[in-house]
Amino acid sequence: TETDATGDFYDGGNMASDASGRLYACYEAEDELDRRRKRQLARGLPPIYDRASLKMSADEHTQMASAGRRPHWRFRLANTEAGNLFQPVPTLTHWIDLIRGDQNVDVGSLSDPVLIREDGSCLYTFTSVVDDIDFGITHIIRGEDHVTNSGVQIQLFEALGGTVLDGDAMALEAGTAGWRLPVAGGTLEAREAVVALGPWASDLTHRLGYRLPLGVKRGYHMHYGQPEAAPLRNWMLDVERGYLLAPMRRGIRLTSGAEFALRDAPSTPVQIDRAEPMARQLFPGLGARLDQEPWRGARPVTPDMMPIIGPAPRHQNLWFAFGHAHHGMTLGPSTGRLIAEMVTGEAPFIDPTAFLPSRFV
Repeated sequence: TETDATGDFYDGGNMASDASGRLYACYEAEDELDRRRKRQLARGLPPIYDRASLKMSADEHTQMASAGRRPHWRFRLANTEAGNLFQPVPTLTHWIDLIRGDQNVDVGSLSDPVLIREDGSCLYTFTSVVDDIDFGITHIIRGEDHVTNSGVQIQLFEALGGTVLDGDAMALEAGTAGWRLPVAGGTLEAREAVVALGPWASDLTHRLGYRLPLGVKRGYHMHYGQPEAAPLRNWMLDVERGYLLAPMRRGIRLTSGAEFALRDAPSTPVQIDRAEPMARQLFPGLGARLDQEPWRGARPVTPDMMPIIGPAPRHQNLWFAFGHAHHGMTLGPSTGRLIAEMVTGEAPFIDPTAFLPSRFV
């Protein structure tokens, strides 16, 4: 049976939620779970948690507590048909990624995630979603290796009372009391709006009458197999030839230098093709290519290589926050703080003059 979980699960946040009744107590040790996974693999089954703890009776939970056993807590994914909690079926969770486009993750192929350890401490999967809801986070920067986590976190986000809205940012328009955006099922309205669309920001700002000098620098990467005998464990930078090797979960990532091109022009990953033979000389254990084609990204840049952060010169309650070039992930948190302080009228923690959009208008 599923058991209510109560208590201050998020230290400092007074978070006492059972995630819509989908948290349940588990007692398996790691070595027991490892044996189960091996048996599943031997039978040709996916090595995911079988929800055995959901079959425990109330008396069995009481016996565990009497024996001093403390549970860890899992979040039951919505990936089964009604009346059968123990047979996951293909279940797609969908969202729109501003870089990768339409994304789907089959949560039917994933284990119920552990959210709370035996000692009562929470894992990042839980606390990050709580923070997103508490602080009203609208966009999340996520490393490519963690895209699959979005499917789990969207379900948890909704179970904790959050709402995922799908809409086209390019449809933003002035409203009677600020700004409005058509979304699935209605209209989202707010007094203030922040344009933080990276290399796509100019599509919206042009429509609003701005001609900001926002260009792009594009870059590429490709993943390769890791050698078993002597895997690459640290990044290697070839300054003279302009490429980098870095160990990732998927394999070894080979990155290119910058490419100046139109944002949506066809890919021309010649740098990857030229760097690969040199990378194999530097690291002979570089395996075969793992991707069908090189990944491509576009970074928004300005002539002075400074981001555009601050109020839109010709619109009230509209703010710009883009143009960070290669430093978007690094400067994202500080930009979020700075723009929040400017929107709310607080004293900015740094002087924003050098970043104001007015320097280009």
